[in-house]
Amino acid sequence: FTLRAQNVNLKSAFVSVNVGGFLIANDGFEKVYGSKFGFGPGISLGLPLSTHMYLYGKATYFFKNGVPVISTYSYSFQDSTWTKTSERKEGTARFREWIFNAGLHYNFFLSKEYTLGISGGATLINLYEKRESASSGSSTLTGGGLLGYFGGAALERNFENSPFTVSAEAQYNFSRNVIKSFVGDYGGLNLTLGVRYYFKKPNRQ
Repeated sequence: FTLRAQNVNLKSAFVSVNVGGFLIANDGFEKVYGSKFGFGPGISLGLPLSTHMYLYGKATYFFKNGVPVISTYSYSFQDSTWTKTSERKEGTARFREWIFNAGLHYNFFLSKEYTLGISGGATLINLYEKRESASSGSSTLTGGGLLGYFGGAALERNFENSPFTVSAEAQYNFSRNVIKSFVGDYGGLNLTLGVRYYFKKPNRQ
């Protein structure tokens, strides 16, 4: 009789720890916080539906500290308009945002060393912002819920006989128009590097 060796693609769940940054799309954000870009660590999880497809979830924590912009206006009775007369920075501002992506992730096995993954689904957020200054007091913004949807891609480097991989991932979180119209755009670009652990190491063919 003849023995034939076969490669078996095992379905395997994974968990990742990610570091990187988030570039928020909110207009005027950089005036208070100096930049739209900030540190955004996170974690992700994949539950296999097949050897290629996963139920996928990713949580990212984006935070920035800044100084509120205080504007002074004067009213012209002749023109019936408000005119900005001065602008200064004063006090403290703290912004915190959790970004939750949930959807599907699909892997293309380019070779034994490299895997290309694409992902997409829904984006939910939970945000908190507090601004304080001596002249204007304090204001707090809190909220959460369905922001919109996301899409992204990841390049993964695999290592022989190791359940660990290294991945670089880019995702964009799109805000629904109704959200942008009422409260602003709190989506943006998420760029991360991560270490991924597979509970069963799959053969990638």
